[in-house]
Amino acid sequence: EEAQEKIAQGWERFEAGGRTPLQARGVQLARMGCVVFQYDMVGYADSLQLTHKRLGPREHMNTPQDWGLSSPMAEHHLQSLMMLQTWNSVRSLDFLLSLPDIDAGKVGVEGHSGGGTQTFILAALDARPHVLFPAVMVGTAMQGGCIC
Repeated sequence: EEAQEKIAQGWERFEAGGRTPLQARGVQLARMGCVVFQYDMVGYADSLQLTHKRLGPREHMNTPQDWGLSSPMAEHHLQSLMMLQTWNSVRSLDFLLSLPDIDAGKVGVEGHSGGGTQTFILAALDARPHVLFPAVMVGTAMQGGCIC
């Protein structure tokens, strides 16, 4: 009942974002004393600017002058959802490490599904994370079909 009141007051912009089971790990880590900064992959939970499904090229966004993500021109310019997700990961880490109470020597990154993939990508590009916890469908044998 209290949660419904807070949602009605605008505390959670997207009700589905507050219900995602993937938040449970972050909550448990916080209960254990960790500082947790949790962000969503593109199109998932609170990050709804783009859809969480494969789009493919869209005719109105597939010209040399105007292109969008998933178009050949975007790929040619190295603009992809993977790049956007990775940029979000790097900037999230930048933000977290800018906070005064964060010990930069004790930073870990944990992710689920596409977030698990992002733990690998972030660690390959950035030496600041010291511990990685990729989880849930990280592998080469199967791709579940989502963009993350």
